[in-house]
Amino acid sequence: SSATQSNPSRCERTDVRPSWLRSLADARMAARAGLVEKTRKQRQQREAQRQSEGEVVARKDLEVDATLCLQRIFRGLAARRKWLDGEWQSLHKQVNDLEYLAQFVRQKGQQFIAPCKVLLPLLCRASRQTRRAAGERADLCAKLGHFAIVGLRAPLADAQRGLCVHLGASAAQDRPYHAPDPGRIVLRFVDALFSAVVASNSAAGVLELAEVLDVRAWGQGRGLDESEGCRWLAVALFSSAIEVTQWPAGGRGIPKRLKAWRTAATSAIASWPGGGASAPPRLQGLVGVAAAWLRLAGCAQEASASTQPLVESADLLETVVGVPRIGALIAAQTVGSGAAPIPWARLLRAYARSLASMQASDASGPQKNTKALEREFMLVYASGNLWEIHTLARLPLEPLLAVESMLVEHLEVSMLPGFPSPSVDEPLAVQALREQLRHFADPSAIVRIFSRVLHLQPQPNGHPLCARSMRPYQRHCLAMALQEVSPSSVLSVCQIYSTLLVKARMAIRMSKTSWGTQVYFGLANAIAYMESGAVARVLWRFVLSFFEVQGAAPQLPVGCYHTLHLLATVLSQLLSVMSPDELQGPSSPLCGHDLPGFITQTTSLASKLIWQDAGMEMPGVAGLPAPLSEAVLEQVGKVLSQLNSFAGRL
Repeated sequence: SSATQSNPSRCERTDVRPSWLRSLADARMAARAGLVEKTRKQRQQREAQRQSEGEVVARKDLEVDATLCLQRIFRGLAARRKWLDGEWQSLHKQVNDLEYLAQFVRQKGQQFIAPCKVLLPLLCRASRQTRRAAGERADLCAKLGHFAIVGLRAPLADAQRGLCVHLGASAAQDRPYHAPDPGRIVLRFVDALFSAVVASNSAAGVLELAEVLDVRAWGQGRGLDESEGCRWLAVALFSSAIEVTQWPAGGRGIPKRLKAWRTAATSAIASWPGGGASAPPRLQGLVGVAAAWLRLAGCAQEASASTQPLVESADLLETVVGVPRIGALIAAQTVGSGAAPIPWARLLRAYARSLASMQASDASGPQKNTKALEREFMLVYASGNLWEIHTLARLPLEPLLAVESMLVEHLEVSMLPGFPSPSVDEPLAVQALREQLRHFADPSAIVRIFSRVLHLQPQPNGHPLCARSMRPYQRHCLAMALQEVSPSSVLSVCQIYSTLLVKARMAIRMSKTSWGTQVYFGLANAIAYMESGAVARVLWRFVLSFFEVQGAAPQLPVGCYHTLHLLATVLSQLLSVMSPDELQGPSSPLCGHDLPGFITQTTSLASKLIWQDAGMEMPGVAGLPAPLSEAVLEQVGKVLSQLNSFAGRL
């Protein structure tokens, strides 16, 4: 390092070139640097121009593609519309030609049955016409529905091999996979016809739909018994009607087709004035569809080979009879239509089971929303319609009373006939409901129902109870010995009128009008004074039977308390107008040997109810509604007080 410091020329080289040469070199370097910069800028400009041209080309390509896509869509829509119009016109022409051929054959005095090779493709094509207006589809399907009805009702042994014969043959033999299933084609056609009928406001197609669904007429009444394909189609039609396609949050499914039918029926019946006016054809057809569905429920029950009623039948029956003012129309379909009878007993038992499960689920507390309120009105109208149908068509009494004993919980005293309505322009549905409830709330109706349930009146000639010399109580005892009295019917009818009395008692306390008092004493007097007071003796026998089996069943049923409440009300009304001599005579509502047992049992039960109301857990009275418990205590106390006053006079 010392050597380097002493001789710096050894590390640094001195530029010995002349100055002009150095200047020339610097100029050449500067010129070269400028050329490089210019070349770089030109390259950047070319790259930017190339990128810009690429974007322009890509934009033009996108515009061309978008234009072609839009043209393809609109031209495709136009082509599709043109094809659909052509298909619609072709289908119309073929159906009209088929009608002309049928008319030509009928003029010769023969019946025309459309060949299945011609009819089934037409049905399949008609079920795919979903883009046409509802009225046009209903008109076309109505024309094809007529040919389907003729084919389904043709004899099974017919040489022309109608649609019913083809259904049985298709189910009996192995069908190739590529061959269409005639049963499914008919099922899709019926669904298309139903959709067109409920969507339109005309009567086209609705009568044909009701006739197609009349499965008991297939094969001249032998189709369901001898054809497996007909049985499958009948069950499929019922399953399609009750198919659940909507699931509300937190609730059970709502059958979409039943909901659409209810909307159409409610709209059609709202424009019908009722009374003596005949129902319009559209309304009659919709009611015919409902009646056909009710018959299909019986067919589905038979096909399932089950002794238990179908749960879906309850939803169907509630939807049908829940429409206001439809009771008389359903009764007309039951009595005067000439069709197969409706299986009312199975339907009512399934509905009673559904209502019982609903009451058990609502024990924690009723739901307060729009759907719950709508169903409340539906249950009220169902109660009135069932009473009207029973008056006109004689429904089976035992399941009917079981259903009405639960539906009466949704009735109010203000709905009964004779209520002084504050509104002059009361809706037709409410007016009709009052008239329907008259069939069980009028005194004559009450006497008729109790006499039929308890067998208090003479029976027709040839019956053991036809003797008119027998007293009503004796007829009842003989009917009990012959096992003709249904205990469940007695409990149901007692629950119906006991519930009405409890509601009337609450109305007396809450309302300032005298309507509650009129209802209460009207019902009590009608039951108490019928058949010389024989109802009191009969009801005491039933109440006594509950007390006798209490050791085997620690919890008394609610029907026992309803029966006891009705008995106490009847006794109170009788004792209020009875003298001591009449109490001890043969017309007494209680026999002399029954008085000690009545006082003992009712006093014991009243003490249990009092302790239960005080908060003590008493066996046999748990879960009793508070209004019923208060009414039982009040009436039992009144009867015991009256008996005490009678004892003081003796």
